[in-house]
Amino acid sequence: MVYPISKRIAWFVFSLFTKRLEGLENLPPPPAILVANHESDIDGLLLYFLVTKHTNQKVFPIVTDERATNWFGDWLVHYFGGARVHSGAVAKCVDALKDGKYVLIFPEGQRTWTGKIEACAATGTGVIAILSKVLVVPVKVKTYSFYSRYMKHPSWKKEIEISFGKPQTFKGKVKAGRVDKSDAKKVIAKVMKSVSGL
Repeated sequence: MVYPISKRIAWFVFSLFTKRLEGLENLPPPPAILVANHESDIDGLLLYFLVTKHTNQKVFPIVTDERATNWFGDWLVHYFGGARVHSGAVAKCVDALKDGKYVLIFPEGQRTWTGKIEACAATGTGVIAILSKVLVVPVKVKTYSFYSRYMKHPSWKKEIEISFGKPQTFKGKVKAGRVDKSDAKKVIAKVMKSVSGL
């Protein structure tokens, strides 16, 4: 189910504080992987509601354990049809892509401390891209000045910017169902370089 609130209320509220939205035409039909930088607590919901609003397609978000680790956080993950990073997320992402969904991933794993894109040590995103062979869309969000980790509440100013880059495809060595780790790292590096350039 694609939630009606995503089209009628939530994105409308976010749009009030969005000053720039570019590249929506770069969103291919699902399945596809959306790879974004992470600046704020609102990034996941922001992109979830934006994509469902404009495509009417299902989004499978991957959530880290940085925040919302209580029962309410677990309920939210379940409600939005996603998965936590540690709970067999790679296999779940591949299955979601096979089911024709968008998969939304923040490879940095946590919100930036400085407002700049940080190094990505995890290789999961690269593994998923290589195994699934679907299009990968770089997405850049600028929400740091709107609601960074240092702020108790949002600024409520029209400061949000979102850019979607051109889709990419990646190949890598796979042996006995396992992706070569160095190839997965190369994928991450290339995608995040594309995100940074948006």
